[in-house]
Amino acid sequence: MSLLEEVRAKLASTGKNSIRKLNELPESAPGFIIRDNYGYGVAVPYNGYRIEENFANARICSLKVYYNGEYHIMLAIECGIEDVRHQFASLCTEFLDPGKNNSNRHELLADPYIWWKKWRELLGNTIHEKKPYQILGELLTLETLIKSGIQAVWQGALGNTKDINTDLFSYEVKSTLDRYSTQVTISSKFQLDPHEKPIKLSFVRFEPAIGGDSLRKAIDRLTQLGCNKTELLRLLARQGVVPGNQAYNSSYNMLEMRIYDVDDSFPVIKDSDFVLGHMPQHVVHFTYTIDLAGIPYNTID
Repeated sequence: MSLLEEVRAKLASTGKNSIRKLNELPESAPGFIIRDNYGYGVAVPYNGYRIEENFANARICSLKVYYNGEYHIMLAIECGIEDVRHQFASLCTEFLDPGKNNSNRHELLADPYIWWKKWRELLGNTIHEKKPYQILGELLTLETLIKSGIQAVWQGALGNTKDINTDLFSYEVKSTLDRYSTQVTISSKFQLDPHEKPIKLSFVRFEPAIGGDSLRKAIDRLTQLGCNKTELLRLLARQGVVPGNQAYNSSYNMLEMRIYDVDDSFPVIKDSDFVLGHMPQHVVHFTYTIDLAGIPYNTID
């Protein structure tokens, strides 16, 4: 078994709040699979400076980990999106690979930030960082539901398949700055899969505007509606947005919000659409684009 194969297998089988040693690494450069409240990833022993750098739903950080009866400081890379676990395993393998005479491991531990900066571009091709207006679309949909008396939970920042969950429906949110386009991209076969409960699609159109709405203002309003501000800010931070940065204060006017029922008449690619009744073997991911023009919807002011 190769290191990549072991990483993929153990990422899939390791339970939450667990740590497992990898067998395909030498004792001189050990590595571990970890799962915690953030997500999943890999870790190596570390005694350098404290570090935590976030990008989208991934991070590199120093952690205090309990293993084999003792606490250890480790350097870890983690991801919070289960849908990209297969791809993220490749980055984990690069992180773990000790190199000739452990040269790669020495370079990593000497300055983890340099490694992170180098590989962030590759990570960006796997996990696309949301734009401020895309996050704002999720928060405004959440606010609209709460104002309607619906108990709703924001899950988009956790990398869940659906962005918002209620007792009766799951909501997927798509936002655009295009004034005329009605096309939305579906990033996986699970995004509009009504396996657990019926799905609604929220389509939000914005335009940049000085003095318009922003993540900061939306967080303040949601807090007044009873949401936990500390938790909202924590979820924003997972996406690289913190109070004071440009994304937190970028402002937009919402031009419209449409709510679509993802029912039997809605154009969705399902397993039954494939010849064999499921996605073909060796196809691990696909995206497709839907044009919403002509599909009935409800308008929310």
